[in-house]
Amino acid sequence: MALHRSVLRPGSLGRGGRARPHRLGERLRELPGADPVTLGPIPVGAVTDPVFAEPWEAQAFALVVALHDRGLFSWSEWADALGAETRRTGRAADYAAWLATVEGLLAARGIADPDALADRRAAFARAAAATPHGEPILLANDPQHRG
Repeated sequence: MALHRSVLRPGSLGRGGRARPHRLGERLRELPGADPVTLGPIPVGAVTDPVFAEPWEAQAFALVVALHDRGLFSWSEWADALGAETRRTGRAADYAAWLATVEGLLAARGIADPDALADRRAAFARAAAATPHGEPILLANDPQHRG
C-alpha cells in the first residue's frame, strides 16, 4: 500500500499529477532494485473500461479503505470477515458483500446499531422503488421519509 501511495502521489508520475496507466510500468521500472527483465508490462484494460461498474461500488471501496486507515480493522480482519460473509451467503465477494461485511463489522464493534442499519436499508429500498427511472435515488423519495 505504501508503494501504491507513493507512486500515485500527485506529481510523482509526471506533470498533471495523474497516474497514466501507460506510463506507470515505465516509472515502476525506474525504482531501485527493479529487474527490467522480469518486470513485465502492467496489465490495464482499455481506457474506456470502468474500474467500478457503478458509482456506489467506488464509494463502498473508499469507505472500506477509510475505515481501515482509521484503525477500525486490519486487512487480515477484513479478509476474514469478507470471507465469512461470502461463505455465509454463498455469493461472490462483490461490492454488495463488501457493504454487508462493513455493516457487520460496524455492528460488531458497537459503532452502528443493527436495527438502524436495517431501517436505513428498508428506507433506501422504498426510495428506490419510488424514484423515477434514470433519476438519482434520494432518501427523501422514501414515502415514509420524515424530513
